[in-house]
Amino acid sequence: MKRRVLLISMLLAACLGSVAHAEPIELRFAVSSSAQVFYNSKALIPWAKKVTEDSQGTLNVKMYFAGALGRAGQFVDIVESGAADIAMDITSYYPGRFPQADVTYLPSLVGDDAVKASDALWSMYEEGLFDRDFAGLKLLAIGTPTAAMLMTTEKPVKLPSDTVGLKIGAGGRMKASILDATGAAMINLEAFNMYQPMERGVVDGVITHMTGVPPFRLYEIGKYYTMVPLGGSFTPVFMSQARFDSLPEAARHAIEINSGAVLTKTLGTVWQKASDDGVALVKRTGGTIITPDEAQHAEWEKTMQPVVQAWIKGGDDRQKIFDTLKAKLAQ
Repeated sequence: MKRRVLLISMLLAACLGSVAHAEPIELRFAVSSSAQVFYNSKALIPWAKKVTEDSQGTLNVKMYFAGALGRAGQFVDIVESGAADIAMDITSYYPGRFPQADVTYLPSLVGDDAVKASDALWSMYEEGLFDRDFAGLKLLAIGTPTAAMLMTTEKPVKLPSDTVGLKIGAGGRMKASILDATGAAMINLEAFNMYQPMERGVVDGVITHMTGVPPFRLYEIGKYYTMVPLGGSFTPVFMSQARFDSLPEAARHAIEINSGAVLTKTLGTVWQKASDDGVALVKRTGGTIITPDEAQHAEWEKTMQPVVQAWIKGGDDRQKIFDTLKAKLAQ
């Protein structure tokens, strides 16, 4: 009897020892930017470290920067294939793939509060309003910067009619619709590739976010900054639902308690700080910030309405999604 008890004890100890010394599962977290970029250094790197610490030895979240595992616009496919486990990307890089999330890019909706807008998008995700878009994916957070604005090099813009005939650098179908409504011509440009076209006069200005002004040194070229809300950005942190479900309970718990509304608020706060820093830099370097008055704002709203209505008519519960986001942002 004693021998049997001793044998069972030895087997149990061996099992427990093998569990205790099991190697943690590495989760590869892919981003397209460098480690120094503000949302990486202030939000995502601390998140990866905290999840690893809270996982009871089951996880090692390792970040891969600067496109080491792929480029922006590829990460959804990369995560679904298993070549990466977690990623952050921008849904506008996937034309037609995330039609419900496109609500974020509509003009005159997302404003100058990145925290409120990010929180609103997360609550809508939890309510199931983006279920069609993200079937098979598990979102860990959603961030958006403050609304994009119009930067010009020579001509100040106060009204939509001031853009008639201008060549404006921007990206995405929504921005093309916005510029078409104002009478400007869009030149397709990504945020990281706006400096030289402005410097050489290829474009008269760009639609961009204040968060991009410091890192891309756009303040060296831009003179006028028209603060009219020209759309946010739906930027999710995500992983495959199947990959998440395959993890041990302690690992899933560590991810859950550090994600969702918690990580979303962190991202919103980081985006807000970056936007505020961009505004401060523009002011310090002599840029002119143009804030439309009530009448001018009404003219922009009127001009943008056909863009909004055209999107709503596209189906996918878009009227409900639009109304819900508008209501949440008005709270």
